[in-house]
Amino acid sequence: MSALKAELGKFIAGAAARKLYRSALRTARDAPQGARGDIRTEARRQFELGRRVDPSDVAQVQWLLNEGTRQLKELKDMVGLSSRTL
Repeated sequence: MSALKAELGKFIAGAAARKLYRSALRTARDAPQGARGDIRTEARRQFELGRRVDPSDVAQVQWLLNEGTRQLKELKDMVGLSSRTL
């Protein structure tokens, strides 16, 4: 039963990571024209680094998801501020 629980946890974490990545790309779309490519490139780079983490290390995966969510919130705040000043 614990193997099934572990697989479910990996599936849910993968779905959360994909959702976070899509949200980062949507945020890049709202950024000023000059910053869009940089934001997409950095999001891709961060997710590629996360790909190297052992999926069975639940604490590390959860930390990465939390950190990504925090960084995305900061990015959204910056994009919101920059789009209001245009």
